[in-house]
Amino acid sequence: MKIEYADRMRTVGEMGAWEPWLEFFVEGIRTQAAEAVAQTNDL
Repeated sequence: MKIEYADRMRTVGEMGAWEPWLEFFVEGIRTQAAEAVAQTNDL
């Protein structure tokens, strides 16, 4: 995950490709939020 994040950030710097990075970042937030909800429900 860290490598993909760094690769996408490098692409932003080199080519200004913000959209793919933002999609990756938002998907990470969505995944972590879903895991947090599942853990909370398990409690």
